Formats: sequence, structure tokens, C-alpha cells
Amino acid sequence: MVQPTSEYGSDDFTTFWVNPTLALEFPNGNDEGTGYGAFGNRYGASFSVANYLRVGRFAATFTPAGIHYAARNRHTTDLGDGDPTRLQGGVSFWLANIAAGYLVTDDLWLGVHHAYHINNRMASDFKASRQGKIGPAMTYTGFSKQGLYLSSNLNVDYYHSDNLPHSNSLTMALVKFF
Repeated sequence: MVQPTSEYGSDDFTTFWVNPTLALEFPNGNDEGTGYGAFGNRYGASFSVANYLRVGRFAATFTPAGIHYAARNRHTTDLGDGDPTRLQGGVSFWLANIAAGYLVTDDLWLGVHHAYHINNRMASDFKASRQGKIGPAMTYTGFSKQGLYLSSNLNVDYYHSDNLPHSNSLTMALVKFF
């Protein structure tokens, strides 16, 4: 970790930190095969190490690699063959998850986001797949005094394996600190 030697917002403000993250997932009780929360009725875990570097008005968060494990669903799903089964997502990875940007005003960051996913690589009932996405990103911190910030990415699919359709996505997060 690098402690800043100048005041926040100054042109020579520099900081670096590392954030190891372990996330545990618990069953949501939803036994539906479609809709909000579908396939979330299982245990799971993920681990990654994010790194943050800021130099003046430029900043980047980069996670070189991460791993996720999705255990077997607690309910059965009928895939249309009349043989309900408890599906398992197994082990997936993500590589080069990077968000880099420039502070254009005191409370607005604009930049780019990239991520490459290797899905269902091991211990999975699904065929392995790969997908790379890149696109514009923004973070708004104008509500920071209230403990809120908003981030979003428009991710454009630049690569996908043959077993996945082309897909672009808009991802948004509203985060509240207590």
C-alpha cells in the first residue's frame, strides 16, 4: 500500500492499495428456472485480489485473475427431456478485469472497462465457454457525503466461444456505505 503524500485531488496525489476479496454465496430459496433469482438456490464462493492505482487524475483498478465456484443447485430443473436434475455451475475464472479512467470533474470518472471470462471450466454440468467484453465506464461520486456512489459499464462482446450468442450488457451499481 502506498500512502498519499499530497492532498486528495491535487495533481500529484498518488495512492496504491491491494484488496483481497472472498465472497460467499448462500441459497436464495428460489426454485424457479427463469426470472429474477433463478439458479441462485445454491452455495458458491469466489476469490480475487483487486489492485488500485491512482496518480493525479488517472486511476485504474485491475484484477489479474479471479475464481468462482457454483455448487449444485438445491432444486431440480427440467431441461425439457422429462428428467429433472440438480445442475452444478462448477469452477469459472475471470482474467484481466480492468477499469481505468480519468477524473473529468471533482465527482465524475470516465474510462474503459475490460473483462475476459472462462465459464464452467471444471466440475460443471454445463459446456465450458469463453467471453471477452470491453466498453466505456463511468463512476459518479457526487453523493459521497451521503455515502452513495454510482458506477456503470456498457460492455461490448468482442469475443465469445461458439456455444454463446453475441451479447452486450449494461451493468450498473448503486453502492451505499454505512
